[in-house]
Amino acid sequence: MAYISSTLREYEESTYLCNRCCFCHSACTILRQMNMEETSGPRGKMPLVYGLIRGDIKLSAFIVDKLYLCTTCRHCYVECPAGLEVEKVVEAFRHELIKAGLAPLEAHKVISFNIDNHNNPFGESVLDRVSG
Repeated sequence: MAYISSTLREYEESTYLCNRCCFCHSACTILRQMNMEETSGPRGKMPLVYGLIRGDIKLSAFIVDKLYLCTTCRHCYVECPAGLEVEKVVEAFRHELIKAGLAPLEAHKVISFNIDNHNNPFGESVLDRVSG
């Protein structure tokens, strides 16, 4: 991303305030599915986002993938003693990625195409779905 929008700057302080307590770990289903890989969960995403906002790290495909792993379910928010709304940060970054032409991910484009053309995310015809 060539620039960081004022919208993303609003999240700089909240990403810094993550005290890395690990309460979100028990809440995040993605983290468990990814074998507890730190950057797959909320606690690992906050330093990535903070680094991006501050310009300390450069955006990469790795980071884009990590931001798209979040389901925005808010379970981490419920468990977070600091009240960090990780899903809002993730959604704001996704919006910026789309504006910069770095998203949506290829899989999302296929799903969107299928919904537009077949009225379902799987690309199946209505007749096949009804008879199946």
